[in-house]
Amino acid sequence: MEAVADKPTVSTEDRSKWRYENFGAAHQAGVAFGEWLDIFASDIEAGRSLVTAESWPLWEAAARDGSLKHLAVEITHYTSQVRYPADGIAYVFCPILHPDETEGHLIESPQPMWLNVLTLLQVEGKWLVHQAGPMIPPAELGKVAYSW
Repeated sequence: MEAVADKPTVSTEDRSKWRYENFGAAHQAGVAFGEWLDIFASDIEAGRSLVTAESWPLWEAAARDGSLKHLAVEITHYTSQVRYPADGIAYVFCPILHPDETEGHLIESPQPMWLNVLTLLQVEGKWLVHQAGPMIPPAELGKVAYSW
C-alpha cells in the first residue's frame, strides 16, 4: 500500500525470524515509561532511570518545555506482545486509542493502526526506552537483525 498524506503504510520488513514474547521485562519497562509520562511534570528526574543515557537529554528537554504532554495523551494502551528484531532491542507497540477505551477488540483482518512504537535497548541487563515513534531498524542502533 502506498503512503498517502497522513495515511499509514503496510510494513515490508521480514519479521519471520524475530522473537516474540507476551509481556516480560521489556513490556514492564515500556509500561513504567508510560506511567512516568503521566507524572513527568511533577517528577522529571524519575524518567532518567527509565531511558537510555543517550536519549535522556532529549526526554528531559521535552519534559521541561512541555512537549511531552502530547505523547502522554497518545500512550495509554500497550499490546501484550513484545517484538525482538535483534539481540538487545525490543519494540513495545502502543496503539493510539481513546483514553477511555478499556474493552478488548478482536481484529479479524488486516487494517491500518495508528500507534507509537517504544524502542527499548537492553543496557547492562535492564530494558530502557530509547525512542517513541516509528520502529528504529536494528542496524541504526548497531545491532544485527535476525531478519529485516
